[in-house]
Amino acid sequence: PLHEPPAVATLLGHEAEGTWVLDALLTAPSLNDVLPTTLGEVWLGGDPMGATLRDGALPEARAEGERALAALMSKLDGSSRRAGMLSTLPLHLAGADVVLELAYLCAAFVHRLRTADAAGVAPEVVARQTALQLAVDSDVFMSMAQLRAARALFAELAGACSVDDVPPVVHAVSSPRSLSRHDPWVNMLRVTTQTFAAINAGADLVSPACFDEAVGQPDALGYRVARNTMNVLREESHLGWVVDPAGGSHYVEALTKSLVESAYARFQTIETAGGLAAYVDAGKLHQAVEAAWTERRKQIARRKLPRTGVSEFALVDEPELERPAWPDEPPADGALPRHRDDEPFEALRAHAMPGVFLANLGPLSEHKARATFAQSFFAAGGMTAIDGDGTADLGPDDAAAVVREAFAGAHVAVACLCGHDDRYPSHAEAAARALKAAGATRVYFAGRPPAQMEGTLREAGVDDFIFLGADVEAALKPLMGGAA
Repeated sequence: PLHEPPAVATLLGHEAEGTWVLDALLTAPSLNDVLPTTLGEVWLGGDPMGATLRDGALPEARAEGERALAALMSKLDGSSRRAGMLSTLPLHLAGADVVLELAYLCAAFVHRLRTADAAGVAPEVVARQTALQLAVDSDVFMSMAQLRAARALFAELAGACSVDDVPPVVHAVSSPRSLSRHDPWVNMLRVTTQTFAAINAGADLVSPACFDEAVGQPDALGYRVARNTMNVLREESHLGWVVDPAGGSHYVEALTKSLVESAYARFQTIETAGGLAAYVDAGKLHQAVEAAWTERRKQIARRKLPRTGVSEFALVDEPELERPAWPDEPPADGALPRHRDDEPFEALRAHAMPGVFLANLGPLSEHKARATFAQSFFAAGGMTAIDGDGTADLGPDDAAAVVREAFAGAHVAVACLCGHDDRYPSHAEAAARALKAAGATRVYFAGRPPAQMEGTLREAGVDDFIFLGADVEAALKPLMGGAA
């Protein structure tokens, strides 16, 4: 699995601190001593700014790495070795959106041009020696537009330095934050979609993720599926045979243009603040990324960004995969945090109560839709739904008695009222009181509260209302017993 560019020190077999130690290359009498010609084309992935965001290095160490990288780019230019990379993975893993990632890419490229110029390295050398690394998510068209926009922005900035016809090498990586621990088999579909998008967007290099990477260290099956995903798409589906298959598509072209314009405007904001180094050192980039993650987390928790197998169609009783755990390495001071899209639901499932009773009001034809919705809603939090039989056309008092008896036999502490909007005004209040009297510690109501009834229902014992767009995390967090 590829979470970030490998350390240069690791590639060379040296024990050293940091991820941009280039002294071995700079001082070697011959490059072939450390990079044999049998390796063919080599990308070393030197990215001091990216390493700062990933590892929390001090500005002084970053500046030293940038000077060493500039010297190495000059030394390697004209060979099959490439020294530099600009990676948006640290931002992506921290929760940044596409526009912020592209804006950072622009700012990082300009920052590298400036540091290289100060070291006497020409812009065309920097352009030839720099690869772009971006994460592709499961939104096919957005990911395609993202990679297309990255190339367009690179060309625009290089052209401003009178560097033309130097297309960047683009390395697309399956989004690590998109992978799920629960129902990880769905990751195979996510990675296939991401690989499909990357190839059709013209990525030069694509790294599919292992489907079990979020669970722990992948086994042989994980690596085999990741490799064969690429092989099947390339050899059997013949992706890559057409140059720019999305070219001329109004939707993709318009989306690409929109991303270019938005990212360039965001890049200008960074430049106005004094450039990327000042923006990072002042903590403004961290603030921007945190704001983006907060908004994304909100959309995920409300299921506006659905997560198949997690927030939608969750398999509560499926046994979890077992894999050796990754080393626990919390981010260092100054480094960007790392998030995963499933964080809100994983926390809920880790402390889930055993079940929820669905107090179905009316006949099946009335309560089925709401009961199905409630079952999915609670499954996202790891709770199994115990479906009541319904109360047919019984009156409010008789229906409440049936609900109370059924709840007592379910042996759970949480209940949810499910019914049709037409039946709620006459039956919901009595049923809520019956559930509380039967010992329900928390009562939910499936649907928005009927007009003028919210206060009455709350007084009767309804604790919360669940509906399309409701915050699953906020609604179910009280069931965690303060373990959040």
